[in-house]
Amino acid sequence: MQHTPDDAWLVGCETNNPSEKLPGNIGPDYDFGMSPMMRTLNDGRTIVVSGQKSGEVFAQDVRDGKVLWKATLVDKLARGEITFGGATDDQNAYFGTRTGAVWRSI
Repeated sequence: MQHTPDDAWLVGCETNNPSEKLPGNIGPDYDFGMSPMMRTLNDGRTIVVSGQKSGEVFAQDVRDGKVLWKATLVDKLARGEITFGGATDDQNAYFGTRTGAVWRSI
């Protein structure tokens, strides 16, 4: 699932010399650079928790892809904010960010 419309990042296309071969909009590069984490909730539902490079974290129901919650860990969205794995326990998800902070999302 794509959470940021028109996010189509292409390495090497950020140039001051546009070419007809390059797309007009390369997107903000907010894809998911980490592996998602699966959790089973107390009610038996299975969810996927994943952190996006934008600094946002999403929890989705695996059955229908519905977003159950979304948390913004970083107020100013920046490219590459969450690029490595996180961890989960029974109540929280934890993510390290590019700025060196560790965030907990409920």
